[in-house]
Order: sequence, then C-alpha cells, then structure tokens
Amino acid sequence: MKKLLLLLPMLVLVSCGDKHMVVDRTKVSAGANTQAGAGDAAVTYARDIKPIFQRVCSACHNEGSAIPNWNNYEVSFAKKDRLLDRVVIKRDMPLGMPMTDDERALVAEWLKLGAPEGGGEVSNPPTQVAKPEQPSAPAPEAPSEPAPAPAPQQPPTSSEGEILTYAKVKTAVFDQYCALCHNENSGDLMPNWGAFSIVSGRKDRIYTRVVLEKTMPPQGMPFSEEARDMLKKWIDDGAVE
Repeated sequence: MKKLLLLLPMLVLVSCGDKHMVVDRTKVSAGANTQAGAGDAAVTYARDIKPIFQRVCSACHNEGSAIPNWNNYEVSFAKKDRLLDRVVIKRDMPLGMPMTDDERALVAEWLKLGAPEGGGEVSNPPTQVAKPEQPSAPAPEAPSEPAPAPAPQQPPTSSEGEILTYAKVKTAVFDQYCALCHNENSGDLMPNWGAFSIVSGRKDRIYTRVVLEKTMPPQGMPFSEEARDMLKKWIDDGAVE
C-alpha cells in the first residue's frame, strides 16, 4: 500500500508531461501550415503580369497587331526569353510608356519562376508553344540595317517641282510604317500620325527623331531611306496639308 502511495505522484507527473507534449506539437503544426501558405503569394501572369502588360504594352502589343500580343498568355510564355531580354536586361521596352522598377522586378520574378499562368503553379501550355525559346533573340536585335518594308504603292519621293502634301506623306510613310503604334487608339504618349492637326503640331519632334537622330521607328521595325527623305522634304517645304 505504501508503495502505491509513492507511485501516485510519479504517475501524475508523467501524465502532465504528456499533456505539454501535445500542446507543443499543435504549435509546431500551426507554424508548418503558415509556412505552407506562403507559396500562395507566387507571382502569376493572370493576377500580376497581365495588368502591367495591358497598361504599358497593349497600345502596340495587342490582338490585332503584327507584333506579339502580350495580353495572350500562350504568346507571352512562348516569347518569355524575349521579354527577359528587352524588359528586364536591356530595359528598352516598353517604348514610349513608363514601366516602374517595381513592375520590372515583378516581371523578372515571374520569369524566374517559370512564367506561371495562375494559381502559383506553372501552367502547361500546348507543346507547340513551349518550343520557340531559341528564335527569340534575332528579331529585336536587328542587324545593322533593318529589313526593308514592302515597297509602297507610290514612289516615296516626289518628282522635281511637285509639292508634297500631308495626304501623300500619310499614305507613303505614316500609314505604311508608323500606324501600328501611332494610331487613333494609341494615346497621348504615342501621338496619332494619321491626323494632320497632330502631325503639324509635332513636326519638329518628328524631324528630330526620324530624320536627324534616326531613332524612330525603333530598331528592328521596317523603314526605308526613301521614306525618310520624303518626310524630310515635306517638312523642309513647310509641311503642307
């Protein structure tokens, strides 16, 4: 009987110890669940990247353009190396629209994660889209001389003595080479060269960028020296409507 009485306090201590063990495990389990939830904040195309592309890229890169549509996930995934090169490394895109350092960092993080579409996991695009990672470099880097555009229907230079008008320059130059970016839907940062009132008010800017600096159209976009000469002559002659 005395032995039993001596054993009772020991049993109480053991049972208390077990209760503390259960509490500790619960805390550890809760902490593990918190860590597991951190993965939900991964950068995705649908939630984080597409809104950036829509704001700063869609004036040029849209469904109806001849250049990649960044509002389409499959196109963006297929050209992710090109996005890395131009947006993150060279930082020469987007053209004419401001992208903040934080937005560039977000694009860089998204590409580092494998360009996931949504839900924090990489979506498997069609196999034919996942392949074109190697042809991404040549096009934007453009050789020393851009590929010539298809020849305009009318000669870009006027015959001797003929007065060039905006209507002729619009058809041969602005419509042919500039309308992809500079159109009625492109916004104030990319003026609409299809309207004489806008062109005449910014002809000095056009002359500087196109004729003197030759920084427009951007490298890699088609443009001919004949078109440049025609534009120069038109502005030199007074930019007649």
